[in-house]
Amino acid sequence: MALQRGRARTPRRSAATCCAAQPASARKFLDRLKATARTAVIMEMPTISQTGRCHCGAVEYKVDGQILFNGLCHCKDCAHARGSSPVHVLAVTPASGVQITKGEDKIVTHGDKTTRCFCGTCGTLIHQGLAAANFRGVMPATFYLEGKLPNEYLPQNHVNYESRQWDWNDNLPKYKGFAGGPKMTNNGDVL
Repeated sequence: MALQRGRARTPRRSAATCCAAQPASARKFLDRLKATARTAVIMEMPTISQTGRCHCGAVEYKVDGQILFNGLCHCKDCAHARGSSPVHVLAVTPASGVQITKGEDKIVTHGDKTTRCFCGTCGTLIHQGLAAANFRGVMPATFYLEGKLPNEYLPQNHVNYESRQWDWNDNLPKYKGFAGGPKMTNNGDVL
């Protein structure tokens, strides 16, 4: 499959979200995110105003919105797409809150239901999201920051922990699927 600037054709994916192994659970998570997005102002969700860039500097972006989700995703789809697991994803609403400020012509879009936009020069993922959802997932590792991530951008949990490649011995909550579902211990036992 040849990548083209702006859009690449890909085969249809069977998953409704980034977690191909749990489409029903993923749909529930998406429904919760949509409901949260509709009531975000009432709930006073944490906000974000941040800039970021790709590795080579050809693409820059800004994020302004409310944080819906901030965690480490262990699903196979994210792991395969990034070549690493887990992937730190921060979901922001509205989707229009993620704006390319430099290098729009360098953006390559890949995917069907889950769309990933990345720099066509260096391959850095800029954002990802479900086409039908009013949020986008950004990778805090691409934020333009000096030093460590501020506390408000640190991951809050592990999701899709049953798909982990190894055990994580930290104090973050671990969910078998998505946040709000069954919890797991560090070694993967369901609580």
